[in-house]
Amino acid sequence: MASDELKCEDNGIAGGELGGVIGLWAKVIQGTVNKTLAQEKDINYVTCDSSEQVYLDSSVLIFKPGNVTSIEQKAKDCYEVSVRDCEVMRAVERFILGLYAHSKGLEI
Repeated sequence: MASDELKCEDNGIAGGELGGVIGLWAKVIQGTVNKTLAQEKDINYVTCDSSEQVYLDSSVLIFKPGNVTSIEQKAKDCYEVSVRDCEVMRAVERFILGLYAHSKGLEI
């Protein structure tokens, strides 16, 4: 999970909720979409650009501000979550609902 530009009051709550759900099936690692910052601070760099992906057997969630709250699959196992007006809880709830629907073979 990564979010550099999204500065919202509910980020911690939303991250905890998402981590709690995803953590049941996978290891959750945080990172940054800023390559320079990742190198300077020795933290994980995440991107949906397949030529630069440095993670193996992982899914990437990138949270960013947007005009609408939506989830878009950018590459295999890489999703950008756009958040309008700090609706970060709504975005996380949508993602969790999507995970549940996918696990049941449902299209939403």
